Amino acid sequence: MKKPKTENKEVRKKLFEVIKDLDFKKILTISFIVILGISFAYNVTNYVAKPKTVEVKVPVDKEVIKYVEKQGGTPTEKFIIYLNSRIDPVTTKAIAKAVDESSKKYSLPRKLVLSIINNESFFNPLAKSHKDCVGLMQINPPKHKEKVKNIPKTHLYHISINVNIGCKIFREYFDINKGDLHKTFHSYLGKKATKKEIEKYKNDILYTFAGLEMYEYIGQKEKEKEIEIKKEVELSDKNSKKGIDTNTNLNSRVLPESD
Repeated sequence: MKKPKTENKEVRKKLFEVIKDLDFKKILTISFIVILGISFAYNVTNYVAKPKTVEVKVPVDKEVIKYVEKQGGTPTEKFIIYLNSRIDPVTTKAIAKAVDESSKKYSLPRKLVLSIINNESFFNPLAKSHKDCVGLMQINPPKHKEKVKNIPKTHLYHISINVNIGCKIFREYFDINKGDLHKTFHSYLGKKATKKEIEKYKNDILYTFAGLEMYEYIGQKEKEKEIEIKKEVELSDKNSKKGIDTNTNLNSRVLPESD
């Protein structure tokens, strides 16, 4: 049975409600520095060398499968490379595929799942904490015995299995806490966590989420700009071609011989 689309919207709504409570003065300062840096780098590459164009296309969830089949890759890979460019392409592709499938299955925003993975393991599938939490989403086997039942412990490091269980746990906590993200993060982090630890954990994930939103926005604007430039060039070439054709027609006319 398919999850209703409204659930994904509900999670996103809750995310933005929590983001509103963050220190926006700090976010704006960081954003200004980032944008200033990007602007400086863009101008330097324009005057010093030809900039390397990177296509950033992030279609909505309903288009993901079609995009993957057509392009042989997933747009979520762009987000992973942005957060940690040191991961090898094969691992990146496997993580992106698992995140796409599990986020859709449990109706969670992909950027949120990626933000959790970034905070929990920094995209290291073999990560293990001092509390024996394992894998990308740091699954705690003793705490979730029913969910890991009949799954060998070594298999919990497998990318698709780990991400699937992690998303399932987070979704259940989200539903149990009736959409309260603060309590959901507390449950996922662990009941023994201090107030300071919970606040830091929540802020780290939400700052990453906000950063991905900004990255997507900048990418889309750059793409729109590229499309506009391409259209202008095509229009210019078309007009230029028409002019050449007109001159050719004029020159090809046979003039009457003079007496």
